[in-house]
Amino acid sequence: MVYPVGRCRFQLLRLAGIWVASGVGLVTWLAQLGHLLGWPGGLALAAWGVLGWGAWATWNGTVQGQLRWDGQSWWFLPDGVLEIQPCSLHVHHHGGRVLGLRLTWRPQSSMSPGGRVGALVWVWAHEEADPGRWLALRRAVYSPPVPVPVPVPVPVPVLATASQQDRPNEAQATGSALQP
Repeated sequence: MVYPVGRCRFQLLRLAGIWVASGVGLVTWLAQLGHLLGWPGGLALAAWGVLGWGAWATWNGTVQGQLRWDGQSWWFLPDGVLEIQPCSLHVHHHGGRVLGLRLTWRPQSSMSPGGRVGALVWVWAHEEADPGRWLALRRAVYSPPVPVPVPVPVPVPVLATASQQDRPNEAQATGSALQP
């Protein structure tokens, strides 16, 4: 099962909502203090602008790519990277039509998108990206790995050695001695 992940409208609306709500709270607080036009107000509005820039940078910097479940493990192929990466997946937000996922690169991975083994990457999967496979993704993120069948050793027949074939066994030896 392969599913595209990355940015989504829900993530953008969530970040914008936090930014607007913090701006409303900031203006209300400054108006109550009477510092809306003074230097404290200017400093607070500048900090609010930096917060907005950080929200935009977070949304714009969201890693995009293809998430794959093979029944045993999760794999991620970031856009622009040629090597698929093994990772562990944790669901942090399940909103029915959107999933907030945290991917952690496993130790056997040689390179993560951030350049570090064990790096964390947050991605969003949303229904609009691939409606035909949305339910398969939702089932896969909560399903345990399928057990790999353990090969059963096949008994190898023991072949008689040449010294055992030349020597008659005891039953044959005693039976021939009793016969007239």
